[in-house]
Amino acid sequence: QETQLSVNPLGGHNYWLASDILKNTYKCERVGIYSPYDYLIGGGEYYLSMLIKFLIKCGAKHVHFYNHSDEKMFKDTLMRFFTPAEISIIKKCHIHDIVDNHTYDYFIEMGNQQYPRLTKRKISKTFIYHCQFPFDHYDPKINIQQMNNVDYIILNSDYTQKYYKKKLHNKDYHKLIVNYPACFKKQLPNKKIKEPNTFVMIGRIHEPNMGAHNKCHSDIIKIFRKLISHNIPFKLYIIGTIQNVKYYNYLKSLEIKDHIIIIGDCLEEKKHEIIDKCQYHIHATGINLKEQNRCFSFEHFGISTIECINRGCIPICINGGFFPFYIKHLKNGFLYNTTDELTHILEKILKSKIPHHQFEEINKINKNIIEKFSESAFFDRLTEMLL
Repeated sequence: QETQLSVNPLGGHNYWLASDILKNTYKCERVGIYSPYDYLIGGGEYYLSMLIKFLIKCGAKHVHFYNHSDEKMFKDTLMRFFTPAEISIIKKCHIHDIVDNHTYDYFIEMGNQQYPRLTKRKISKTFIYHCQFPFDHYDPKINIQQMNNVDYIILNSDYTQKYYKKKLHNKDYHKLIVNYPACFKKQLPNKKIKEPNTFVMIGRIHEPNMGAHNKCHSDIIKIFRKLISHNIPFKLYIIGTIQNVKYYNYLKSLEIKDHIIIIGDCLEEKKHEIIDKCQYHIHATGINLKEQNRCFSFEHFGISTIECINRGCIPICINGGFFPFYIKHLKNGFLYNTTDELTHILEKILKSKIPHHQFEEINKINKNIIEKFSESAFFDRLTEMLL
């Protein structure tokens, strides 16, 4: 999702229930959605869109999406995530148009803070708050309070839950649900031939700053530029949507022919082609930081990592955020904390080639692990929650 062609000017199971039985099980005709962020191509927006898609499958006939994005961005993103039939029932609305008597069957608010913004009044029969991550975790002004008008709190990972629960009223614990994103429709067979010593890094290309969720592309590029001295062939691909043209041009200036390749606004087909030939996937969000001091700077899920694992890549990820919850160092991938630790891992990989049978063993372990991140598992958990 993070590497779909950018529209930003800056840059099995119970699945079958959704389309048939659910429509007759409970009322879900009117749905309201609120997001205070630009509705562009990204992991959070994809997650919210999948929640909307589920409610449409459950019988929603009117979806009012309260959002301030410009019309072109909103329309282009809808076209990426929904079918024409689904788009026909989604209407863009302004947040000021929400009134108390505008009663919805379901209302979903997406946010990046501990508490939702719209719960002082009852605007729906069932109110769902989807928190991507409580970025205000360290705010001393937050007072723990009960959310009487919230029926469900949906989080995207165990890591998000770890910090969200710290400032959640104990009477709201039963409302908390972890529902991992729908990262793929089906698992793919590992039939692609991998090129030796190939690495892929995926993430939005934006200028890093202290308050941002940085992907740390430049840190990784600096490490690989130093590895050139080993005279061992390798390729590093960095692909992602361009959200800052100036920073993208800076990264392009660091390219080294046949070794470090930067691709902005990469088409899906091209992205899959690159992943399919790469042996390893690198994720660096949180590198050189301490989680206890800056928990919001680590990856709270990381859809691109699951996508790469599904296509046969071995993950090399930060030992923080959500990754340690399913990646065990030297068992089904590699974990590191600092640039020095990552450099050591990469040097070892380049100097001692991992046997093919070991790749197969790791991929087998990971295939079993990632099943819970499938689209069908995502819809199954929603079905269990709402029925």
